Amino acid sequence: MSALIWSVRRELWEHRWLWSTPLIIAAVVVAVFSGVAFFQGTSHTTSGLFDLASRMILMTGTIVAFVYCAEALHGERRDRAILFWKTWPVGDTTAVAAKALVPVIILPAMTLAMLLVSQVIAHWIVMGKGFELKAPMASPFGAALEVFAAALWIAPVYAWIMVVSAWARRAVLLLAFIPMLLVAIIEAMITRQHTIGLALSYRGVGRHWPLKLNLNSVSPGAMTTTPASELLRSPALWLGVALALLLLALVTALRRRMIATN
Repeated sequence: MSALIWSVRRELWEHRWLWSTPLIIAAVVVAVFSGVAFFQGTSHTTSGLFDLASRMILMTGTIVAFVYCAEALHGERRDRAILFWKTWPVGDTTAVAAKALVPVIILPAMTLAMLLVSQVIAHWIVMGKGFELKAPMASPFGAALEVFAAALWIAPVYAWIMVVSAWARRAVLLLAFIPMLLVAIIEAMITRQHTIGLALSYRGVGRHWPLKLNLNSVSPGAMTTTPASELLRSPALWLGVALALLLLALVTALRRRMIATN
């Protein structure tokens, strides 16, 4: 356990942008929301703005996680750091587990902290105005449930990007997403449908983006077509988690091979 904790700390130390980038973007988003809501806010508009701000913070965390997963193993090979770390008594399983914890646990925890801060600011803004926020993530429990469910839901995508990161020499994100784009394009050309493309998008940032952006009408279930409470009971989520574990086992084998050939 101490080796795992140390490995996670090493990842955060080597990739300091993991916390600085989301923090800066969240600060800008909350500042814009606060200014507009404070001077022009009504009940529906303020709830809509807060809903949009929450989604943008969630999307930022997901995109940062994508970039980290692409860099996680590719950076070790590119910087030849793998030659140094293989001399340390940390196994490949522990190293990969530490890398996987960053997008699934660490970044969601930071995202949740930012959402909770934004909630405090939002509730302070509406205080005394005679209305409450109606956004889906206006409560700590609602925010925690969505962040936790989203992290598990996107886990297989994170794991797939790490697989590509372990073997690709360059352009990791491009190589990771090209197969998905090709499948979506072929489906659209042949069937004139976008079922696969929408499903793939929904596994990523698409879950956080509103189906219909309307700042004047936000309902408690407007976050997505599948609320977090239902998503956690969905077999598709847990099948995705199982797939992510299998992909991480492949990442471990690829990292072991990478060490052996360097």
